[in-house]
Amino acid sequence: MSDLGRHPEAAVAAREAVRQKPGDWRGYVVLAEVLADVQDGAVEAFDAALHASQLAPSEARAFQVLGDAALRMRDWGTAEHAYRQAIKLDPSDADSQANLVTVQRRRGAKPPAQLNKAQVWQSLRTLSLLLVGGGLLALLAGMPRPTPYLAFLTSALVLGCVVVGLRLRPFKALWHLRKLAVTVSLLGASAALLAGWTVALLFGATTMQPLVLSWLCAVVGGALVYVGGGRKR
Repeated sequence: MSDLGRHPEAAVAAREAVRQKPGDWRGYVVLAEVLADVQDGAVEAFDAALHASQLAPSEARAFQVLGDAALRMRDWGTAEHAYRQAIKLDPSDADSQANLVTVQRRRGAKPPAQLNKAQVWQSLRTLSLLLVGGGLLALLAGMPRPTPYLAFLTSALVLGCVVVGLRLRPFKALWHLRKLAVTVSLLGASAALLAGWTVALLFGATTMQPLVLSWLCAVVGGALVYVGGGRKR
């Protein structure tokens, strides 16, 4: 139907294919391609392409389509990241190489602080895993009463969070998207509470309340990442 120019009907069929097999990345690729020719379909196409790249991180085609969707939205940061990943997975991908040159040329006239949303959500997923998993481990290790030795574990956890957090730069750009701002705030509060509790442990503190609050913030932030993460807002 798309080849026949019946783009709205093609989009309906593609959405049904995704509904029938939500775990098949190819359905999201087709949906993104079809929506490229549908009026006001750019945002949904970007979402579908991003989901395809998350389902199939080893498939060059998924990243090529993500780059195309981002290029249409003039999201130069995501487009460049997607095309580079597609070329990395398939060095013979001439289309991605040509589109990457186009993106770099157009991006040259833009301010340097571009937000790569695909990479941001990936970093947030990693950060939430660190805080939820590491926080739970610290809770179990600190029962019934934490000792200063536990600070070595939480210090390593805080250091890991800092390393992952540095990948979220430029930080100012994060506040342009509401869901990103809320998620980053929750995960940032979780990491800050964990860091403060680590310092308190070194001075002999025995309370577990800051760790519990840190873990709860991480759980809520992680839920936002996994339930609604990766969608443009």
